[in-house]
Amino acid sequence: MPLVGEVEKPRRNIPLSMVGSGLGVLFFNTVATWGYTASYGNFANMYNFVSTNANLTSKLTIMQGKIFPIDLSSMAAAVSGSPALSGLAAFSPQWSNFNDLIVNNAFCSRPLFALAMDRMGPSVFATVSPRWHSPVAGNIFWFGASLPTLFLSAVDTTGTVGGILNGTVFAFALARSFQHWSEVALPITRPEIAQQGFNIKIGGIDLMSILGGIATVVFLYLIGTNPAQSANSSLYVLVMYGIGVFFFIYYSAKNAKQGIRVNQIFSTLPPE
Repeated sequence: MPLVGEVEKPRRNIPLSMVGSGLGVLFFNTVATWGYTASYGNFANMYNFVSTNANLTSKLTIMQGKIFPIDLSSMAAAVSGSPALSGLAAFSPQWSNFNDLIVNNAFCSRPLFALAMDRMGPSVFATVSPRWHSPVAGNIFWFGASLPTLFLSAVDTTGTVGGILNGTVFAFALARSFQHWSEVALPITRPEIAQQGFNIKIGGIDLMSILGGIATVVFLYLIGTNPAQSANSSLYVLVMYGIGVFFFIYYSAKNAKQGIRVNQIFSTLPPE
């Protein structure tokens, strides 16, 4: 999670921190996949191929209704397969960071973060640590919510928790695609904000729009080709987005009574 306080020289420090974090995750992924392939060899490729193919898993009795971990095994297949695919997978953390640049810059502003949370959510979640510049209440909430999930994942033998986690991945992939759509539109609809960052054009088209378009296509492909979701996974996605819609309607109506339109929350802020 990016910091919520003011950042000194954000044009320099934010990209540098993103590159550093991307390299760190890249190193971890490379070492982890090397260890996986060194331990399991070709089995890693075979396991990954079967467990991520919905057509195959539906025909195998032992795999019906089960959710398989595909994180390190997917990386292992890339590393031990095509070098080009291996490089793309290893570089994915930094690619994601770079494409999320506009979102990370937005959350690095304390006024922007606090105003959004005060208007569209419980005000307690807008609490920011003056020392660590991070959302204290939000971090505690997510940490507390993660502990039961971690425990249930370790003891569950029915695949129920796995289905819920798979639904979480799907839901966040959909949410990320929305963010990348905004990257496509921002240089066009709010050029005064986009020009404060990397004001680079290729063929007269903003680089941010180009990268946002590529990322949107990638996320839509991942969502469209994702293996069949379990009933628990689909139910979780519906509940999760249902709660989000409820909160949006509730706080939009609450703000409207105070004379605050939804589009005023961000559009009236000066470019950071």
